[in-house]
Amino acid sequence: MKRALRRHHKFRMTRKAERSDYVAYLDKEERWSLARKVADHLKVCSCELGCGNPRNNRWYGYKAALTKQERLSDVYFREMLSDWDLLMASVEEQSASDHT
Repeated sequence: MKRALRRHHKFRMTRKAERSDYVAYLDKEERWSLARKVADHLKVCSCELGCGNPRNNRWYGYKAALTKQERLSDVYFREMLSDWDLLMASVEEQSASDHT
């Protein structure tokens, strides 16, 4: 069972490597050949420019160090705070006019 399982996982990772961008530009035979070589270590790119990971890519500066989801969450949070400030201001105005 051990050998069969190892072969199964090697084949599975080779198929995954074949679908990656790393070998996408090659024709089918070259793609399979290179995919077999990189299947054991699929983290091929660790440079700043290749993978495009926003946390590691210095080309885009600090703002891009946040993921899209984090930036969107920040925008929603700021909108919520501004709405809250407007609501509190209108409540204070109303209470001030009620007291006079």
